[in-house]
Amino acid sequence: MEKEDFERKCIVCGRKAEIEEFCSRCYIKQNPIIKSFPDIAIKACPSCGRFLLEGKWIEAGPSALISQLLAKKARTDSKYCRVSFTGELNLPEHSPAPGTSAIGEIHARVSASSVESKHLAFSEEYSLPASVYYELCNDCKLQNSKYFEATIQIRRAEHETADGASAFEQIVSRIRKEAEHLSAKGLHISKEEKSPNGIDLMLTLNSYAIQIARRVASEFGAGLKINERLFSQTKSGERLYRMTALISAPNFLPGSVVAVNAGKGREELFTVIESGKVMQLEALIDGKRVSMQKYKMERCGSLPRTTAQIVRTVPYIEVLNPENFQPAVPENASNKKLSEKAMNSKDGKTQIVIYEEKIYLA
Repeated sequence: MEKEDFERKCIVCGRKAEIEEFCSRCYIKQNPIIKSFPDIAIKACPSCGRFLLEGKWIEAGPSALISQLLAKKARTDSKYCRVSFTGELNLPEHSPAPGTSAIGEIHARVSASSVESKHLAFSEEYSLPASVYYELCNDCKLQNSKYFEATIQIRRAEHETADGASAFEQIVSRIRKEAEHLSAKGLHISKEEKSPNGIDLMLTLNSYAIQIARRVASEFGAGLKINERLFSQTKSGERLYRMTALISAPNFLPGSVVAVNAGKGREELFTVIESGKVMQLEALIDGKRVSMQKYKMERCGSLPRTTAQIVRTVPYIEVLNPENFQPAVPENASNKKLSEKAMNSKDGKTQIVIYEEKIYLA
């Protein structure tokens, strides 16, 4: 006797039953994925845009935040697994400011699988009220206050040259950019004060401020001194210190020509190739590369460059001295690299430096 084919029917609509005695459509109507949503209140910083989640200010887009909130706050039916949420927050037009709030709506979508039939996918959509409250996060409170833990003092070089002035400005600019890059970690410049020979930048965090000072001073070959002083003490007895980093800007930059004491009252001219704890230099006379400790160059200043007309290239290069308008052979005419650079000049001019009444190709 042949068995009769038997297809289970949904007890509600009569369609093919897919799970228990229901089709998938009627199953989710009888068993909603979400049992309940609590009130959703979001706290946001109007200054930096971060949100407060479980006691921590986090950087997240509104959609990512909503997904996390829904996943944490929604009560789901135990009949479902692999539950995921997406959501969009819609707010009326308003002006975020500390102490204000806005009431809007979250359009939420939830997806899940049944525990009994994991191949079946279910989804529901909800519209939920949501409140957004605005207050400054801890970092922005610091940024908008005068509180500081560290000071970076940047000072100009003595007898400052044009390259020295440029080095000073670049150091200040680099520190500002570094602080801005670390603003998400709580580092801010809370105050700036100009001094007769430089500027003081007050920053909110000791550790990051000193890291920046060390990195920037090394990059530019600048002098650096660090000290600390006690300024407060916690209730538990922990001592709090304020750090000060003094950066002395160099009087040169990569590309500057400097006169370096070579001993026995003799000075040699070099082009600065690379700054750092150990300076990389190139001799103007023969083009040889040398390394030199930074401290040996602390009193060095860059020599001014000037433009000179080339009057001869064969058999050797000759330029017109801009001070007396007489032709002169540069002291380093045998420097092949600089001579070829001058000879290939499209306008028939080249850069020189004049040092102790002698001309050098630069």
